[in-house]
Amino acid sequence: MVLFGYVLARPVSSNQVLVPVLALMGALAAGAIVLARRQLAGPLLPVLLTTFAFGLTGLAAGPTNPGVFSGVLVFVAAPLLWWMVATAVDERMLRAAFTVAALVTIWLGGTIAVFVAQSTGGLPDVLPSWVLDQYGAAIGGEYGAVRADSSDYTQIRFYGLTTLVATGPMWVASLVVPRDPLLPPQWLRVVAAVAATAGTLAAGRRALALVLIVSPLLAWAVKAVLSRSGEARLSRRQRRGLGVGAVTTVVLLYLTPGASGIVTAAVGGLAGYVTGDDDAATSSPDDVLRTYQADRLLDAWSSQPVFGHGFGAVLNDFSRSVEEPWRWELQYHALLFWTGLVGVLLVVAGAALTLNAVVRGARARPDLVPSMVVACTAAAGMLIANATNPYLQAPARVWSIFLPVAIANVMLISAARRPDGPGGRSPTARDRVRLRAQARG
Repeated sequence: MVLFGYVLARPVSSNQVLVPVLALMGALAAGAIVLARRQLAGPLLPVLLTTFAFGLTGLAAGPTNPGVFSGVLVFVAAPLLWWMVATAVDERMLRAAFTVAALVTIWLGGTIAVFVAQSTGGLPDVLPSWVLDQYGAAIGGEYGAVRADSSDYTQIRFYGLTTLVATGPMWVASLVVPRDPLLPPQWLRVVAAVAATAGTLAAGRRALALVLIVSPLLAWAVKAVLSRSGEARLSRRQRRGLGVGAVTTVVLLYLTPGASGIVTAAVGGLAGYVTGDDDAATSSPDDVLRTYQADRLLDAWSSQPVFGHGFGAVLNDFSRSVEEPWRWELQYHALLFWTGLVGVLLVVAGAALTLNAVVRGARARPDLVPSMVVACTAAAGMLIANATNPYLQAPARVWSIFLPVAIANVMLISAARRPDGPGGRSPTARDRVRLRAQARG
């Protein structure tokens, strides 16, 4: 869990340490699979196959592209690592992982909020300079430049900030579900949600603010899908937790410098992207660049629509980065450009198969559904933000997508081995056959 904590705290910009950490995690996971005889549940096997079919599609379409190695790292090596981890973990490890995620969220959210407060004159300099240096902390966003298009909120650069893309929605969602055997105590979840909200609002990133705003709705939708009855009404305790979160958010909006500005920008940007109204969207240079990227990537895709141009393909007269011209903010446009319609169909098939495994896992272990709701909300938040930011291009951020997979695997495998049947009663022969069939697929 120390290794996982490091991955959460420093997901980028420290490859001298991060790469060995990820390699060690993979080695430990492989050892657990072999020595402890961990196995992947049957319903997840088709998901595994579609994952690597997608990787092979992008590789075969452009094996000589300039950025093909980056594509292999992101779409083959990283999924292999996290598939092994998802297969190797058990309930005890998942419980520890949730606790570590809460503690790291508190650290990151609190540190970011304090950094912004002291940078804007709200607090004296209380953070040691070596801490800020480790995170590359700076006011002004990715390149350290102050925003030219808006003065009502501040953007920052902070290497661990993107962890909040997943853990922010995760802990906000945890306030509307009861505790189960995997989730930490409610007080820790509340503190983590408050810290994530404070850090997100202070950071000035619209994608982070957007996923945090919609996280209660995401949690409700996931809960509705996983509920046996299809209903998702909140209990009195859950409504109380949601009320605490809402009051805390209002207080933080008032206390955090620029918080109202970033929320307004996030909502306005969403309205513009959904309706196509240029006046609703924020007319920032980043938005203009993304619009231009979308046009160029779609035009290039249309020349090879079936299989795409392959991982690491570039546009001849346009790039986002001189050093890495194959990377783009618009990840789903880029996936279409790289892998074509075949790749898109594989992604859709993988998502549908994952949903099937998650639902079957929830039916097999309804006592762990709260954790699954929280994990799926985290994954949804990352996938939403990834649409306009290359978050999942970093292998250390892919954990958020595989957390629901790991929980589903534990649900299915453990249900087949539990001595008790559904509802805690003694299992019948039919129960045993059904649970084993669910685990095998």
